Amino acid sequence: VRIQGHRRERMKFAVKALSGRARAGVLQVQNPGCCVSMETPCLMLSTRKGLPHFLSPDLLSSLPSPDSHLFQVCPLHFAEGLSMQSMNNLGGLHKMLGLPEYGLGAVLRDSIICLPESSSTNKNGASFEAPFD
Repeated sequence: VRIQGHRRERMKFAVKALSGRARAGVLQVQNPGCCVSMETPCLMLSTRKGLPHFLSPDLLSSLPSPDSHLFQVCPLHFAEGLSMQSMNNLGGLHKMLGLPEYGLGAVLRDSIICLPESSSTNKNGASFEAPFD
């Protein structure tokens, strides 16, 4: 599978082995100035504003490599921060976060844990006011 970017190929995935319905492969993501390869299945770490919320940036190198070089990023976390133009002027999200060797997967989601204040939770779920309308 190849996913085309604006001017160049940004992502490649190759299946290396199959067993029943399971598969193992390699995902390659082209970051600005760096190509990141990850064997799959791999761990996709949930983040808050681009960084894992359970680990300080100086401890990222202690995570097993390359099994933890894919971060799930929510664009909503950046909605009230820098403009897209400012982020581009800084060299993009990878450079701004100082993570050129990590893959970032943008997923529009948020966890109730990430919200500043949740109004209530019960057996049916959670209710809250969305920080962005």
